[in-house]
Amino acid sequence: MGTGSHIIDKHGTRVREPRVMPPNHTNIMWQMLFLNPFCHSTTIFKRSLALKHQYDETIAYTQDFELWGRMLQSTKGANLAEPLIETRFHNRRTSHTKYEQQQEIGYNIVNNNLARLLPSKPWSEQNLLGLCNLIKNSWPTVEESATDWSYILKIFLEFSKSDNIDKTTLAEIKKQLLARLALRITPKPGMKPKFELVVLCIQFAGFYCITAIVKSLYIRLTKRFAG
Repeated sequence: MGTGSHIIDKHGTRVREPRVMPPNHTNIMWQMLFLNPFCHSTTIFKRSLALKHQYDETIAYTQDFELWGRMLQSTKGANLAEPLIETRFHNRRTSHTKYEQQQEIGYNIVNNNLARLLPSKPWSEQNLLGLCNLIKNSWPTVEESATDWSYILKIFLEFSKSDNIDKTTLAEIKKQLLARLALRITPKPGMKPKFELVVLCIQFAGFYCITAIVKSLYIRLTKRFAG
C-alpha cells in the first residue's frame, strides 16, 4: 500500500502538481511493466512479506522497483488517492546525481518485467526507452514510432490474459491507450500521421477505434473553425 506525494523545493514550497500513483492492483501491475508504480517512502506492507521478499543488495539503485515486482507475484497492491507526504526535489538527490546509472538499472528491471509476459521477445535499450516514454507521456511526441505502438499493444494483449486482473480496470486502460493512439494518429504541427498506426488502431479495437478517431478529429476541427 502506498500513496502519492506533493513535490516541494529546497525551501519547502510546493512546486508542481502532486504525484498521483496508480490506484488499484490492475493499474499497478500495468504500470509496473514500464515504470515504478509506488512512491517508495509512502509504502507499507506486512512484516511477513518483507521477510520473504527483501531488497536485492546487488542492485546499486532503484532497488525498490525490482522489489515490488517480486512482491506483487504473491500479493496485491494499492495506492491511496490522497498524497500524504512531501518529496523534496534538489540537485543532490540520488535520482539527479546518479540519473544515468538509475536509468540503466531501471531498463534492466523493465526488461525482466516484460520477460514474464513475452519471454521469447528480446528488448533492446532503444525499444525499452520508446516503451517507457510512451507510457510516461500523456501527450504524443515526435519520437513515438509505429514500432513502439505495435509493441505496446502486443504487451497489453498479453497482459489482459494475466490472472487476478480486474476487467473493468482493464477496459479503462484499453480506452486510455486508444485515446492516446488517436491523438498520435491525428495530424498536429510537426507530426505526420502514420498509416501503420491507423492499421494498428483498427486491428486493436475495430469500430471503437474508428469512433475515437472521428471524435478526436471532430473536436480538433471544431476548435480550428471556432478560432
